[in-house]
Amino acid sequence: MKIFLFSTTFISLIFAIFYCNNALDPHQISISDFISNNESSRDLPLENSLTRSSDNRHFTWQPVKTAVIPLGKSLNLDGSASSANSGDISWTADKGTFAALKPMKVRFYKLGPVDMENVTTRYLNTLNFDSNSISAAPVSSPSNPNDLPVNTVIACKTPDGKYYLLEIAKVNWGMYWDVQLSVYQGTYVTAQVNQFN
Repeated sequence: MKIFLFSTTFISLIFAIFYCNNALDPHQISISDFISNNESSRDLPLENSLTRSSDNRHFTWQPVKTAVIPLGKSLNLDGSASSANSGDISWTADKGTFAALKPMKVRFYKLGPVDMENVTTRYLNTLNFDSNSISAAPVSSPSNPNDLPVNTVIACKTPDGKYYLLEIAKVNWGMYWDVQLSVYQGTYVTAQVNQFN
């Protein structure tokens, strides 16, 4: 009888140790999640995924800058200044007729007039970004389309996989032919918790 009780206790102890070692914290993400590229970690930047806490952080688009790009000039998305053709995007003459927003060091996907709060990195991961320019014209026609009306949102993907959104504020056609836009970068922020006294 002693051997039976000892064996039963020993087996129970082994199961308890095995179960405790295999139980993960519900907010913990393992390295295998990154290797398998599963759905739970695909929409998170790598630097934020390891310390993610799903109950107090949420993804949002934060403004980086508002900029005016004159014709023939370019802009760096991260906030630094740029000259003629050294930036991430440029505002350039398109076919000698009008102007176009051209990806220089990034790739574009035109989302159109969308609510940016509904644009997630998971959704952006499904899109086919390209290096095609997006044309603008004062009056849209079949030969010269205006693909950059006010409130158009363009997603940008950098070579290192970061996402930015560009929102067109205005295109000036007078003497200057410049484009005004707002640049947003995706980030995770800690949610504010309301406390009641």
